[in-house]
Amino acid sequence: MSPAAGTPQVTSQTFTGVITNKGNDTGSGTFTNSSGVTGPISLETNLVLTPTSEDLNLDRSYNTDNPGFGPPKSPFQTQLYIIQTLVDSSPYDPSDPNNNKFEGRQVFESANGQSSDGCYQAAQKLGQTYPGPSAAIQGTVWNVGGYGGTNSYGDDILGWTTNAIKWYRQHLLASSFPCTVTIPQAINIVSTSAGASGFLYDTHTITYTLTLDDVTISKDGIEEQNDY
Repeated sequence: MSPAAGTPQVTSQTFTGVITNKGNDTGSGTFTNSSGVTGPISLETNLVLTPTSEDLNLDRSYNTDNPGFGPPKSPFQTQLYIIQTLVDSSPYDPSDPNNNKFEGRQVFESANGQSSDGCYQAAQKLGQTYPGPSAAIQGTVWNVGGYGGTNSYGDDILGWTTNAIKWYRQHLLASSFPCTVTIPQAINIVSTSAGASGFLYDTHTITYTLTLDDVTISKDGIEEQNDY
């Protein structure tokens, strides 16, 4: 932390300001030295560089008939594939002209509240048990890099497989539909500081809705329907 280049050497300097912390230590204020010179100061340590949010986009590479969904004629054709791109809008962070300052980092999901699986619960009320867990956060970890931008990661794969959809339609009553899953998701970036586990930088709400004729999957502003 120092005054502008060209300031002559002095015996002492006094700094007055405020340092805030949001992943990075940043500060601003003024300095006064023993020669009576005063001026502005700024400080940025960049100990932990963190995003402020992320953009969501469909991964359209698997299915041209239903863009964003998994490979056609596979059990995954009813699952939605989403790519995330890290965004850093902090004015004090370094610029990122090559869109790669988070490349090589890891992000992970965690629960941001209690998930609700109306389809699983409807089966239980009928004395049926779906042969698998109810829908919830799995704790997936992703490496950042690729997908058309090196601050991007994915895929976040959402929804039921075709086998799961068939099971629910075979074991639930017609009156059980539509049934809906709601999953609150938190996204964290692994910290680069020793002893720190991660920094939560964004949250999302994921929903699946199943009817007898189709399935709809959404994550925040993205919503897609599959007529399966």
